[in-house]
Amino acid sequence: MTVWAGASGLERAIGRLHDAPHMAYVICTGAGAGLTKLLWSVAGCSRTLIAGEFPYHPRAFANLIGRVPEQYSSPEAAIALAAAAYLKGQRCLVEDGRLATPIIGLGLAAAVSTDRARRGDDRVYLALRSDTGLSTVSACFPRGRLGREDEGEVTDLLGLNCLLWSAGIDQVPLRNIDVESDEVTAAGAVRPVAVTIEIDSAPLPLVIDEDGRVAAVSALSPDSHIIFPGSFNPLHYGHDLCAQAVAAMTGKQVVFELAAANADKAVIDRETLAGRALQFRGRWPVLVTEGMPLFLDKARAYGGYGFILGLDTGVRLFDPRYFDGESGRDAAVAELRDLGVTFYVCSRGEDAAARASLVEDPRFAGLFVPVRVTAPVSSSDLRAAALTPDPSPNIGRGEKA
Repeated sequence: MTVWAGASGLERAIGRLHDAPHMAYVICTGAGAGLTKLLWSVAGCSRTLIAGEFPYHPRAFANLIGRVPEQYSSPEAAIALAAAAYLKGQRCLVEDGRLATPIIGLGLAAAVSTDRARRGDDRVYLALRSDTGLSTVSACFPRGRLGREDEGEVTDLLGLNCLLWSAGIDQVPLRNIDVESDEVTAAGAVRPVAVTIEIDSAPLPLVIDEDGRVAAVSALSPDSHIIFPGSFNPLHYGHDLCAQAVAAMTGKQVVFELAAANADKAVIDRETLAGRALQFRGRWPVLVTEGMPLFLDKARAYGGYGFILGLDTGVRLFDPRYFDGESGRDAAVAELRDLGVTFYVCSRGEDAAARASLVEDPRFAGLFVPVRVTAPVSSSDLRAAALTPDPSPNIGRGEKA
């Protein structure tokens, strides 16, 4: 079965995608294995595709998203894959000096016709994570109408149309697709639904888990969780690497903390808090708070927890100006010790001597633990780059201008 309206139209659409400034990292499971082949089939793929992965074994899937999902074929699974794809793609481009290139992380999780009995209809779930948001598409293949190969072909084309939609390019008209979906038109065009988080009237603090469920702070425990505070404007792969490293060191779950108040920054309104909290969807739980700008405030509220921080924050942490002088600072240090607080210090590649000096300073003995991870990227660099057009958005590696 051929589901696109014409090979020439398909090639033109893919060609326009290759000419767009966007680059995509694609992760599919269950189906969608032909999507990267579609992109590759038209010359210029290196301008679009960062990488394509197909984690088929359950353990490969779990290793990629950092946990065992409740379901391997679900909207939440697709969102987790999209989150992983976005961060992996971002790392590739940042390390290549392409901070301004718009990234599309596509996650696809499907359950199509197979040789074993399965409850329910065949389905495909797609998620798109970009610099500007998170969206999903779900579609059902009515049982018995299409074979495995046909469902796979439709899945590939739906994935392609999702990429075209995200890049603002006209989609490929499809025919004979035979799917049931509120987000797919009769002509095969996708209309992704935006995923949002609403915290306008919610009492803070609260915890939002990886799948968007809300829980009370009492669900956390210093015996099993570590808190990673920050403004995360934006969240980036360096934060992700630091969280992974500390989780591996301690065996504890990292929970990011997004606070409305910060000692050195303006207060964040509820709408902005919700937008930033959405960045963690599919990847990490996030604790959303309203006050507690100082680490001492956090330690008093969450006594006994470990905290993750960057070296730049670590060297400012006990600046006497935050404590009305050195005597106030010394009292805060003593109180933090009494509360059982530990700070895990990560680096963006700053001078190793500065980190050693902080960790070995006798005034703060035992409070700081160095983390063996280097993440040479900052949110401020990404914000600045977003204001400057990429100087070579349409040039792939090994290609001439």
